[in-house]
Amino acid sequence: SRRNGTGRNCWHLSPGLDRSPRQKDKCVSGEGKAGAITALLRNHFAERTEGSRNAVYVALKQRLEAVAQRIAGSYRMSSADVEDVVQESLRKFAEQEKSGSGIFDRSAVSELCPKKINSHIKGSIQQRSATWYRTQKRHSRIVRCSLDYTGGYAEQGAHRALEYDASEAATAGQEL
Repeated sequence: SRRNGTGRNCWHLSPGLDRSPRQKDKCVSGEGKAGAITALLRNHFAERTEGSRNAVYVALKQRLEAVAQRIAGSYRMSSADVEDVVQESLRKFAEQEKSGSGIFDRSAVSELCPKKINSHIKGSIQQRSATWYRTQKRHSRIVRCSLDYTGGYAEQGAHRALEYDASEAATAGQEL
């Protein structure tokens, strides 16, 4: 692998990898949605306007939603949970922009390519989805343990409430 200007290894820039000329062109020319995000990021670094920033985040959100929908099936996430994961990923990218790291690293803008963008997006969604899954698993254990601890008292309380409602309805019927 070859080192880029940031000291990180870039396996996709290595000349020794077996790749067809078309695949090499994809990384350089930036076909696809990740290529569009790459172009928008480069434009944003050149202009630094609010419009260019908004364009980057709109494209990022669309790509994050597409990736999250594919990953959501393996975690059995609802659409609301998918939206939460996307929002968390967008928050992460906003933090990167603020600190000037990740895909918003100005010193590495010349080495940005669609494969790097895709790896950042997929990694972010995968990480947030795994965190969501662990949280759900922990929450279900807590609920299960708390129901086991009550020893049926919750069910007895529900029966008493039903008995109370029935007796209250009977009393109200007699008063009429």
